[in-house]
Amino acid sequence: MADFLQSDTVKAAQKFLNVVWTGTPPTDAELLEVVDELISAYHKTPPAQFTDMYKQPPDEDWNVIWKETGLRFPKLGFYSTVDPLKLGDQSALGTGDAIDDIADITREMRQVIWYAENVHIDDAHTCFRQMYAHWGWHARGLANNLYARIMS
Repeated sequence: MADFLQSDTVKAAQKFLNVVWTGTPPTDAELLEVVDELISAYHKTPPAQFTDMYKQPPDEDWNVIWKETGLRFPKLGFYSTVDPLKLGDQSALGTGDAIDDIADITREMRQVIWYAENVHIDDAHTCFRQMYAHWGWHARGLANNLYARIMS
């Protein structure tokens, strides 16, 4: 078995992609579970550095991913957000988009898997950790939205 398959980070990324894109679309609860697993995996991912700065994953067309996501999850869409750092400020209110969240997380988890399969596990871990500032923001917004939908 390839070394990268032993990585909890790669396992969490692959599980997210499998649940989101294979078979019947997941329920809100199933989607929330794999999003939470990604967030948890971030805290367990060892720090690493890119072993080959010149190898880049194939550039996927985000618009295609976004369109496919919308078709797969037609009941998801916009949701309300609040910036916790702007308490009492009207500008704290915002809008998130679950389709955008899933599309962005999908694109970045595919990159993590690509690094694991084509370069080195350290590159996969580095990609996962460095891109957390982006995919983590989407994951946390999506998780809050999914939890609210489940509890309503």
